[in-house]
Amino acid sequence: MVEKKAYIFGAIFFLSNKIQNKGDKVFSEITTKQWFLLISIIRSGVKSPTLTEVSKIIGYSRQNVKKLSINLEKAGLVELQKDVNDSRAVRISLTDNCYQFFTDRQDKEEEFIERLYHGITEEELDSMLMVMKKLEKNILSLN
Repeated sequence: MVEKKAYIFGAIFFLSNKIQNKGDKVFSEITTKQWFLLISIIRSGVKSPTLTEVSKIIGYSRQNVKKLSINLEKAGLVELQKDVNDSRAVRISLTDNCYQFFTDRQDKEEEFIERLYHGITEEELDSMLMVMKKLEKNILSLN
């Protein structure tokens, strides 16, 4: 049992790195980490979250979120503005270019996801999702 858990533990890191590397090659315009940041903002439903809010959503440090956001701003995909009520807070707003960017590459993203999960049944996906949710809960409860 310990060997299985150790294998899975290592495999999570291995697969994460491989997915990031493959994604970076398929989507050369932005990195997989930048993509994850943008998608997480879209899915959060928060119109202009702060850097701190985004860091909590995606599990990156605030400094890493700021660095990614600055590069995305240079690419014209986000705008960074100081919060009107708290000058220490910086808010991230997605631009029209960002939404167009995702529209333009939707087919390519869907193809990437389909290839990634090729040969995995619906039942296996359901099991994987259940296990990942349990693992997430356990990780979040660690002190």
